[in-house]
Amino acid sequence: MSLISVSPFYEGFGVVFHINAENDMMIASVVIGSPQPVSFSFAGVDLAGVVPIYAIALFTPTIINELGYSAANAQLLSVPPFAGGFFTVLVGIYSDKYQIRGPIVAGGVFISLIGYIVLYTQKAPGIG
Repeated sequence: MSLISVSPFYEGFGVVFHINAENDMMIASVVIGSPQPVSFSFAGVDLAGVVPIYAIALFTPTIINELGYSAANAQLLSVPPFAGGFFTVLVGIYSDKYQIRGPIVAGGVFISLIGYIVLYTQKAPGIG
């Protein structure tokens, strides 16, 4: 068992560890790095990205259900955004692999144009 003392920068945090195994070394590294501003920045960025995803996943079926659809239909109608996200990732991988980003973007714009035309020509809101 050895005693590890850290640089003077960390002394204010009282970081001194007895390290006797691999796992203890990992715990010591986490505790040493925790008070760093960069750690909090990464945590904030991660939180800013994860909270909206989970909010959409959790509340979309509830909002659709409140629009008058049954619970089963609300669950089914909340799937397309996630399927679209999966498709977007696959298209991005394909466009990077073959280096054809321009035609891929033009295709996405064309599909969006068709969607807006369909939306504009609807007489009543809703499905069907």
